[in-house]
Amino acid sequence: MDFKVQVFIEDKWETFTWETLNETILFGNDLSTYQKRFWTGHKDKNGQEIYEGDIVKYYYKYYKKEIEVVTEVYFNSCGFELKINKTNIIDSKALILMKRIGEVIGNIYENPKLLL
Repeated sequence: MDFKVQVFIEDKWETFTWETLNETILFGNDLSTYQKRFWTGHKDKNGQEIYEGDIVKYYYKYYKKEIEVVTEVYFNSCGFELKINKTNIIDSKALILMKRIGEVIGNIYENPKLLL
């Protein structure tokens, strides 16, 4: 898996790889004060990369009823997970399913109301 991180600079997300991030720091740019979000290594059903802080939407069937879930991608000490609410967590295996059933609809920084 490639390393990627997005940094919010001048009202937009800039994507850095390991090499470009090292070059940026070597040239004296301090990125520690900026908002950052790390790539999970997964993509959604539309091929969009999923980052920490993204809001994803997917559907699942429960007793013949289709249920829509809108949730946040976050990082805990062991890896990336989906947060259904403050107490219910879905582990990282669910991110693998996003390639088939989920899509990124925003992120918690620019679209926090999507989680309401």
